[in-house]
Amino acid sequence: MSKYEEIQQSFALFQKARFEYRRDLENSVVRIRHALEAFLGLEEGKKDESGALYVDFGLMRGDKFEPCHARELPAEGLWIKFSIKVLVELAPSQHPKHLITIPVQLRRNASGYVVKLVQPGEVHEMQFSLNFDSEELELLSRELASIVQNVFDPAIFD
Repeated sequence: MSKYEEIQQSFALFQKARFEYRRDLENSVVRIRHALEAFLGLEEGKKDESGALYVDFGLMRGDKFEPCHARELPAEGLWIKFSIKVLVELAPSQHPKHLITIPVQLRRNASGYVVKLVQPGEVHEMQFSLNFDSEELELLSRELASIVQNVFDPAIFD
């Protein structure tokens, strides 16, 4: 095998490993979304008493939000920033709709994933295993749900 072929083969293996890592990371982001939807008992666009859930995932590039794809996810150690948007519909006598955006940051490290939920004046940081087991996903979903509920007076949802 020539030196050129060795370099080509090494590069192909590197590209494959990089894609697989990024695919795993993207799948984890998708699992977070699904866990949140399941915990709140909503599907995207489906409404219940507390409103409709809209979950958008993507990369923040300056002020611009772009949907995320496997090829765009950052390498290990960098943060993926995405947002969860919840459209809350209140009683008609009050302001009918409010869109809550919860900034979220996700980073993979050697022991798993670090997730930060960023709220004005506070940051909720959690560490999860590499496979995000169902208990961890439920914990994350509960934390996200509590942030959404804390934005409004709980009596609004009665």
